Amino acid sequence: MSLLPFCKKGVASITLQLVLGIVRGIDNLGDRIITKTLKGQDGNKYGMVRYIQLEFNGSPQTLKIAQHQAYMNTETLQVFHHKIKDQQYLKRTLKRLNTELSPLKDEETKDANLVRNMWTQYVRNSNFQRYTNDNEVRREQENVHAFLKKMEVGEDHEDAQTVAKVATGQMDKDDIKMRNYLIKRYQKKRYS
Repeated sequence: MSLLPFCKKGVASITLQLVLGIVRGIDNLGDRIITKTLKGQDGNKYGMVRYIQLEFNGSPQTLKIAQHQAYMNTETLQVFHHKIKDQQYLKRTLKRLNTELSPLKDEETKDANLVRNMWTQYVRNSNFQRYTNDNEVRREQENVHAFLKKMEVGEDHEDAQTVAKVATGQMDKDDIKMRNYLIKRYQKKRYS
């Protein structure tokens, strides 16, 4: 569960003592200007608030206790709660861990070749995902075939160039080179 109280600007924390829950993390999400001013327990109206997120494992009774404790603090203006999925928690934790342990963070140990290789692999993977989804395969079979052939043997290979020419329309599907390529593929699949 995620408890999201927001407080008056200037207050950095809310003390919550969770007796029946396991705290996963506490994040200060920063100061935000809100569209509608809120009246605090002191009678003043506030237009800028600080969001604080508390993630914990617990029962519905624990959530009620946490909300009650959050409202007991005079700095709290409003409290929201969400039920989060474990996958979301893992994503955020891994993202946080990656930013801390990233080889790109420290200027002294930054490796330009590693960055270039990571970027190349990222682009290759994103292109693969884009070109191999079901709709794209149905819509543009020749382009998908050319892309996969290029991934399999490389751009400079004769077969990849032949399939790419058919996909771009520079060569007809009935051309002798394309026929020979298809026969070769058929024989390779049949006898392997």
